[in-house]
Amino acid sequence: MLASVLACATLAPTAPLAFARGRAASADAASSQDDSDAPESIALADVLTAAVRKSPGLAMARADRSEAAQRVGAADIIDAWHVLFRATGQDAQSPAQLTPPGAPLATRAVSGELGLSRSLSTGGDVSVAVATSDVQYLYPIATGAQVASPSGLALGGEIATLRLTATQPLVRGAGDDAARAGQKLQKLAGRQLAAEADDEAAELVRQLVVTYWELAYSDEELAVDREGEQLAVKQVAITAEVVRTGMQPPSANQIAQLQVALRREAILRDETQRDDHSLTLRRLAGLELAGAPLQAGDDSDDASPIPADRVEADVVAAAQAHGPGLAQKRLEQTGADVQVAASDNATLPKVDLSLTGEVSGVADDLGTAFDRVGSGQMYSVMGGLTVQWDIGGGASAAAGAAHVHRARLEAERADLDRQLEAAAMSASRQLARARERAQLSVSAVDVAREALRAEIVAFQAGRSTTQSVFQRQDDLSQAKLRLARARIDAIEADVLVDYLTGGLLARYGITVADKRRAE
Repeated sequence: MLASVLACATLAPTAPLAFARGRAASADAASSQDDSDAPESIALADVLTAAVRKSPGLAMARADRSEAAQRVGAADIIDAWHVLFRATGQDAQSPAQLTPPGAPLATRAVSGELGLSRSLSTGGDVSVAVATSDVQYLYPIATGAQVASPSGLALGGEIATLRLTATQPLVRGAGDDAARAGQKLQKLAGRQLAAEADDEAAELVRQLVVTYWELAYSDEELAVDREGEQLAVKQVAITAEVVRTGMQPPSANQIAQLQVALRREAILRDETQRDDHSLTLRRLAGLELAGAPLQAGDDSDDASPIPADRVEADVVAAAQAHGPGLAQKRLEQTGADVQVAASDNATLPKVDLSLTGEVSGVADDLGTAFDRVGSGQMYSVMGGLTVQWDIGGGASAAAGAAHVHRARLEAERADLDRQLEAAAMSASRQLARARERAQLSVSAVDVAREALRAEIVAFQAGRSTTQSVFQRQDDLSQAKLRLARARIDAIEADVLVDYLTGGLLARYGITVADKRRAE
């Protein structure tokens, strides 16, 4: 009987709950397995470091941000100067009999033009060009009504020209809102892609952190159930001794053996759940999927204590200012404003002004011809005005559609604000309640441990049953798991608060643009 009592005393552990102790017990229980199946312990910081380097999700976010920067830069092409070079040549000759009076028998010309042009933010465009030409004409020499000689008279020279051309819409297409609508939308699309990349990266980090702590809870479940199996095996031996003394019926042995089988089945379920969380964590972090099951190396008691409460009003205000999706929605609304302005402008009549002016100089050599440009030897000025009205309601319909789209985006923004407000309120309350649950669970573990001790003593004295002992064991296991669940729920709620308020990436020192995580 003394040996039985001593064995019973080992059933009730006295150390306070700590994940590190539970996992150590889990590792000891698994030591008999093949080394290739032994879990690989990993810290959360190591998971995040690996994710920054290897995660496909973060790699896609970085690529999107790089593409966004290129798109924004590409939008500036409309403001660039364009260089134009043009060269032409002509060699034309006609028979003297078919040449009308005053027309040349032959024309030989070679010309070149070099210019710069660009569009203006006012909606027009401007170009300036310098042109040179070498022109030779052959005119017939006539006597009376007859052509005296087919060789004729040669005339020609070098021509230098400076030309300025400008166009400007006066109504439709005038102004920055209309002329640069496409550029603005392209830049907004690039910025929206960057904001989307940031949101996706934050969501991935949140999933990584939550999956890590869910893995930690799976480790704790496995450790508690393995500890329960060990206690059940010891209880089988104790029960056999008590039955042998006649203090319990023989059926108590079968009950004890059933409890061992049930706990072993629970261990298999725990291992399956642990492996699933491990595979998810490996996939998200970009780690090899074929590796050993991961085990959370951080202890929610020590490495990550229960987070402090967050003021609900502050959380809501931060979420409504920096919440996920807000930057994208704001950019969408800005784009809608651009489209509304451009579509309203498109309903106006088209009135375009054009102006061309050039100054030329003619001489036997090109240098002298350029000198004569300054003196205005030859010049011309041309202007034009084009007016156009559109018949039909297409432009008005497009403008109406743009206004409706903007109104819908305003409704979507209001809905997003309410979603973020509700999520922020829920997360801050989850955190507060998880903290309270953890405090209550600490006392529950102590009570359950003492209840198990008392039940074992009563069982030894014949005042209890095997079912009651195992019930007290289950109560202790559930109390431990509730404590673990409360602590992890508090950590995950705190992570959710940071995600909703836009501070999650900064919390873990991660930037989407940099492959390396800040230490």
